[in-house]
Amino acid sequence: MSVEIELLPDPVRHGLTTSEGLVCAQTAVITVDQEIFDEIWTPSTLELLARSYWRFIRKSSLGAIRVSYRDPEAQTVVLFTRRIPLLRFRSPVFHTEGNAASVTWPIEKGLLVARAGREQGFLRIAVEH
Repeated sequence: MSVEIELLPDPVRHGLTTSEGLVCAQTAVITVDQEIFDEIWTPSTLELLARSYWRFIRKSSLGAIRVSYRDPEAQTVVLFTRRIPLLRFRSPVFHTEGNAASVTWPIEKGLLVARAGREQGFLRIAVEH
């Protein structure tokens, strides 16, 4: 059993004005044995993938950026404390179809969201076989 993760270089970011949203995609190639893949390619695995992503963000920011699960229906990305909400999400939406799956968090508001952009953006993790 082996699992390999390769983060690909960050793409060019688009839309950096106050009237536009930020569009960015981070891509990784995850290689697993077929046996492992067959066991984990289920809708419930998306929840684990999502939580793993949030743990990665916390670890890579040395604990400065955290996810608060205070409201069970929505997560909030905070800087050090709940008093500094960077992004607040509504409930995640899980989607699976054929060889593709995704989890999408609609962005509600936060310090990183312009007033005009509230309720318009999202964060999505998508996987393909």
